[in-house]
Amino acid sequence: MIDLLLRWFAQFAVWLRYRVCTRGLDDVARRGTRGILFLPNHPALIDPVIVGTTLLKTFRARFLADEDQIDLFFIRNLARRVGVIPIPDPGKLGTNARKAVEAGLARCVEALRSGDNVVIYPAGRIMRGREENLCGNSAVRWILDQIPDARVVLVRDRGLWGSRFSYAWGKVPSVGQVLRKGIGALLACGIFFAPRRQVDLEFVEADDIPRGATRGDLNRWLEGFYNADAPPATYVPYTFWERGGLRELPEPQYGADAGDISAVPDTTLQTVIEYLRERTGVADIRGELHLARDLGLDSLARAEMLTWLSGEFGYPPGDVDSLQRVRDVMLAAGGQAVSARLAELKPVPPKWLAGSAGSPGAVLDLPPGRTIPEVFLAQARRGPGRPVTADQASG
Repeated sequence: MIDLLLRWFAQFAVWLRYRVCTRGLDDVARRGTRGILFLPNHPALIDPVIVGTTLLKTFRARFLADEDQIDLFFIRNLARRVGVIPIPDPGKLGTNARKAVEAGLARCVEALRSGDNVVIYPAGRIMRGREENLCGNSAVRWILDQIPDARVVLVRDRGLWGSRFSYAWGKVPSVGQVLRKGIGALLACGIFFAPRRQVDLEFVEADDIPRGATRGDLNRWLEGFYNADAPPATYVPYTFWERGGLRELPEPQYGADAGDISAVPDTTLQTVIEYLRERTGVADIRGELHLARDLGLDSLARAEMLTWLSGEFGYPPGDVDSLQRVRDVMLAAGGQAVSARLAELKPVPPKWLAGSAGSPGAVLDLPPGRTIPEVFLAQARRGPGRPVTADQASG
């Protein structure tokens, strides 16, 4: 009964904002409803909810998901109830990520073998542009190695690129902010009269998937399916009186290449080249080579590279998404790393700067001391509950 109520609530919530049309799902069901590996593209943070509610009644699929994305108060319990398989963000765990991710994939294999349906996003992240880019990720290749005859259904998701839940706005989407904006718009429109975004889900039985292909060839085949006639970003108003109406958005611009390779010492460049030669077996390492497509390094390998860069050179190495080419690794090794996460910096809370009387911006009064550590400890004793330092770049 609880599951039925949850399904109705989820479907109703989706219906309020999205007009979802499916194609091919009945054909999939006629061939059986158990042991299916669903592989969708990932245009926005909301699409797992839409895909999940679409599959819930007939297929009741389990999702492989980033544990940070489901660790929210309104998602956590629901995720446990529907059997979500959590995995960590490789960019945060570094060298420890591989074992944790492979353990999550092993649970997916076990679920498929027991007849459960599983949804995995091959890209492992939401799209950064109108086309899907699998970035050398190896999850699908790994699962097909374990279950060569697995039944695979591809899901082509159209209509969400341009949503506030997507990267189409050139910054990291905030679930909380988008939900607050959406709920406010629904209430202003009388709940049932707000404009709705058209979302099309096409389900295709992948009988011709190249099961024996290399990871790179398999990923290119999947990208070819996902990116066929990829639509531009589209904005759908939240209220019927909003000016501008339905319209196309320009593609997000993430900025030009930054950094100066000539400023990186030759010894540092050579160390990076030797590391990449050892990891990839490629002798001719050049700055323009793509880490995933040309060298075969997936997100897990790049996460391990972040740890190596930090330990070897002592500089903050950016994040996994910032390491796309050999040039990026060289710049990170030289202390010129640039994060690809487009998060906006938050202002410092006024209380952090409050003086003894609680007035913001009070003049700093340092205690006496003969050395810097002595002054630091004396100041810490004055306010043991106050922040000492904060670094938004590292979370």
